Order: sequence, then structure tokens, then C-alpha cells
Amino acid sequence: MPFTPPDGQAPGEDAPEDAHSRYEQGRQELQVRLTAQRILSAHLKPKTAEVFWDDIDLDLTEAHLHEFDLSDCQVRTVRFDRTTFTGYAWFHKAEFTGYAWFADAKFTGDAWFGGAKFARNTWFHNAEFAGTVLFDGAEFAGGPDFLGAKFGGHAGFDDAKFAGAAVFAHAKFAGAAVFRGAKFAGAAVFRGAKFAGAAVFRGAKFAGAAEFRSAEFAGSTEFDGAHVAPSSHRVILPIGWTTRPAAEGEEEGWLYMVRDEDSSEQHAEAPGDGPA
Repeated sequence: MPFTPPDGQAPGEDAPEDAHSRYEQGRQELQVRLTAQRILSAHLKPKTAEVFWDDIDLDLTEAHLHEFDLSDCQVRTVRFDRTTFTGYAWFHKAEFTGYAWFADAKFTGDAWFGGAKFARNTWFHNAEFAGTVLFDGAEFAGGPDFLGAKFGGHAGFDDAKFAGAAVFAHAKFAGAAVFRGAKFAGAAVFRGAKFAGAAVFRGAKFAGAAEFRSAEFAGSTEFDGAHVAPSSHRVILPIGWTTRPAAEGEEEGWLYMVRDEDSSEQHAEAPGDGPA
């Protein structure tokens, strides 16, 4: 149910009695909620749980969770649609063996998904991240959908692995968006995405289609060392970037992105083969 965590400071001695009563009720309810969350996570840690709840489907649609922690937990299908996370939300090295829904979820604090593994499709469309969100080293075996998601702070996807199509179409990044070393095995769709801060794709690898059509970059862009496959897939680069064949010491058969201040959005070209 909807819940607003009590302020950290208790009312002063001269505060009205009903203020003390509301504070105490909120404090007690918070402890009940935190205890329930701890019991849940304790049974979902396969390496440390005395009794591990295997193959659990967890549905917390529209729940209000405070300082939620599923780190090192293993769950099958999860539903966090329209869920509100207050405080931090930790999913560090969590493993989701089924589908995962986070559509329209709201993260009011920092969210950490570093090293998490998503075995099937994942939906984050229209999710809102107010603080820092980290997916460093996360693995998406299915297609993650961040369509229309809003990132209010730093968004880190360093070394993330996307096995299926990764959709960031019309996503909004208010802070830095860092995809350094990310690997996209399927299509990478950033069509209409808006980057208010730095957009860092240094060393990223695009094995499938890569589309940045109509993407807007208000901050610096770093695609140095990023490379795309010279295939029949559509590759639409950001304005100011083009491709060149691999140089000595680089992976053969790939096209490497380099700055071209005179270029506009274009298809990457395979060496000698015309538009890819």
C-alpha cells in the first residue's frame, strides 16, 4: 500500500500529540515493512539461505518499497510494474531466471543492478530513475526495453552485455549516460533518445543494428573505439561520427567509429561494399 517513510527526526517535545502519534505509527509500520523485506530476501539467496525458496515468482506490482535489497538473490519471474522504490534499491548480482517487469516503476533514490543477470526479456519502459542507476556488468540474455525511460542522474552501463535487442528509444538521460565497453549482440535502438549530459560509448561493440536516428546530444559524445559490424543491418550514426576500416591492432572485419565534424546522420559503410 502507499507509504511515506517518516522523517528521521522525531517531533519535538512541544509538538502536538497527534504529530507524535503519526510519527510513531509511521516508524512502527516502516519496521514491519523492512522486516518483511528482509525475510523475503533472506529466503531468496541460494548461497546463504537456510531454507532457499526455489523458482519463486515475485509479484510486487504497485507496491511501495523502502530501501529494497535483492542483492545476490535468485528469483524466477518478477513484476515491479508501477512499483515505487524509496531510498536505495539494490539488485546487485541478482539473477532473474524468468521475465522481469519494471514498467512505469519509480526509483526515488539510487538503484544498483551491477552484475545482475536477466535470463529472459526485461521491461523498464517509462521507468523513472531519480538518482544514480548502475547496470555495470549486467547481462541481458533477452531483450531489455527502456522505451521512454527517464534517467535523472548518472546512468552507468559499463561492460553490460545485451544478447537481444536493447531498446532505449525516446529515453531521456538527464545526467551522464555511460555505455563504455558495452556489448550489443542484437539491435541497439537509441532512436529519439535525449542525452542532456555526456554520452559515453567508448569501446562499445555493436554486432547488430545500431540506430541513433533523431537522437539529441546536448553534452559531449564519446564513441572512440566503438565498432560496428559491416553487415546488412542498418547502422545510423550520431551526427559528427563516421566509420573507418579496422586499423592494425584492431579487430579485423569491424568498422570503427571516428569523429567527422562535417557528417550528418548516415549509414555506416562497409569497406568497398557501399552502404551497409
